[in-house]
Amino acid sequence: MTPLADSVESIKAVHDTILAGVYGSVRVVTRVVDKTLDVALDLAEATQADDEHEKP
Repeated sequence: MTPLADSVESIKAVHDTILAGVYGSVRVVTRVVDKTLDVALDLAEATQADDEHEKP
């Protein structure tokens, strides 16, 4: 390999590692938001159902 090819491979390895970390972080945040919205929507539905049962 040429010196340039070695440098390119090193940079590519660093890039791939950083990219994998970023994608992993995005996936984690997406899961957290999904679960949070599920809980919030369940709570909103339960609250609405309770309000409807309390009306005369």
